Amino acid sequence: MKKSSHAVLRAAAVALVVLVWVIYLFERWTGQYAMYPLIGYTGYECLALAARVCLWALLIWLMLVLVQVLRRKAPKTDLAFAAVLAVMLSAMTAYSTWSSGFAQVTVPATLVSLSNAPYQARFRTQDGQELTLSCPDVIAHAMGRESKEYLITYTRPADDPQTGSLHMASCLVQ
Repeated sequence: MKKSSHAVLRAAAVALVVLVWVIYLFERWTGQYAMYPLIGYTGYECLALAARVCLWALLIWLMLVLVQVLRRKAPKTDLAFAAVLAVMLSAMTAYSTWSSGFAQVTVPATLVSLSNAPYQARFRTQDGQELTLSCPDVIAHAMGRESKEYLITYTRPADDPQTGSLHMASCLVQ
């Protein structure tokens, strides 16, 4: 009885970690498009903290399981569970490392040109910086003529501040 309840608790804990990360990734995706009204910015920040806590909790949990197996206080079948924890930890670490290579920027900019599909929008910021951003179809069709000023939100690689992906463009009244 004790082994089955222990297995159920482990499965529930793993499911909770997966659920927190699924919600976190969903909120990151909606945050790119400034959809904070779903849970609010504070809720988004709490989810980001919860995701980091889950990452550290998985690391500690993995270490504890491995130590118990090595000391022979746990059955060798727990190595399979440790492998599941290691895969989850690796995936979370890989995503965190990958996403740290990008920055999200919001800046007023003037539309210089908009190419045809696949859409590429060229903007000039107020400080004279030229940006070339890939642009989703829906945003490209919504943007008006050139020389119009927009408040744009885009994601750019950390090593290339002149390129990126446009997420939002709001027309500024002049």
